[in-house]
Amino acid sequence: NISRQKLRKKIMNQISAKKIDEPCFTNDKEYTFEFYQHLLLFHTPTLSIDMGRPIGKIGIAQSLNGQPIKFMAAIVDKDTSALKPLWSFDIWHESLYSY
Repeated sequence: NISRQKLRKKIMNQISAKKIDEPCFTNDKEYTFEFYQHLLLFHTPTLSIDMGRPIGKIGIAQSLNGQPIKFMAAIVDKDTSALKPLWSFDIWHESLYSY
């Protein structure tokens, strides 16, 4: 069983070896990546963030005021500087309903 990380590396190595143009990054754009999925605990009765040993698990439903967590990818419109979503979806958890 190959891990997702090893599979991704294998695929990207194959793309790199072919010397093709896609996927690529350009210097005239700003890219921001934030990956926090390893901290979110969806399987617990209260939607929580695991901050590790010193702090522990912190419930975030109240901080979200009942709003779902949004996952999205967007680009900036060159003319208006507004974000144009490429895709966006909401993640709901049972603990959000009471707010």
